[in-house]
Amino acid sequence: MNAKLTPSLWLPSTPPISTAQTLDAFDWKRTINDTYFDLNVSFRQPSQFSGYLQHAKLLDIGVSHYHANTVYYKRSLASHQSSHHGNSNNRSDDSILITFPVTGSVRFAQKNRQLTSSPGQFFIELSNLPYEFYHLQEVSLYVIKVPLALLTPQMGTIERQFARSLSIDEGAGRLLVFQIRQILELIQQHRLAALEVKILEQQLLNLIVLTLSAPKEVMMSSSSSIQSVHLKRIEHYVYLHAL
Repeated sequence: MNAKLTPSLWLPSTPPISTAQTLDAFDWKRTINDTYFDLNVSFRQPSQFSGYLQHAKLLDIGVSHYHANTVYYKRSLASHQSSHHGNSNNRSDDSILITFPVTGSVRFAQKNRQLTSSPGQFFIELSNLPYEFYHLQEVSLYVIKVPLALLTPQMGTIERQFARSLSIDEGAGRLLVFQIRQILELIQQHRLAALEVKILEQQLLNLIVLTLSAPKEVMMSSSSSIQSVHLKRIEHYVYLHAL
């Protein structure tokens, strides 16, 4: 992925996508908080920090490609309360982040659970509980931000699986990574209509729900959304390897 992307003109129906520019420590703090939620961000060597973040918002779900050197994040109870200031329903803005390391390893701790996650794994972060997240070397990640309101039937599973290192070999993990990459590329390169954005989000949500609900059965699913993503993977492979 290039460090800088040339912005395109978008139709009003196309969701905004951030331009992946190299950021310093000051701009990184602002960008992280704008993209995800309020976090305390600190750096081992602020003057030597650099990172970039490509982010696309669909309707309610956001997808990101994150790349940065050493950085430490802390989500405090005060941060969570501040983010809900003036909101009569504190749970209405709660969300989860599903994080997939692409290169490097990250460490995460939430509610007495600790993990180290590396390429081939992923984990779930809850915005409504304090946590710590850091990496001691340069890493690249894919991240999905999903409002908890979209996942109400899966709350039992989420509460069991958050802050645990999960394998992308189970369920739709690999398909989720592929779908994130495809969404970022599509929105960067094409003008998408509102209906196309809605379809992309629904496909992504279906994969997330199926992974959380029945991971072992996902790959055998006959649903149209799963078949569609399988077909995209095949078409993409053929395109890359065609003579």
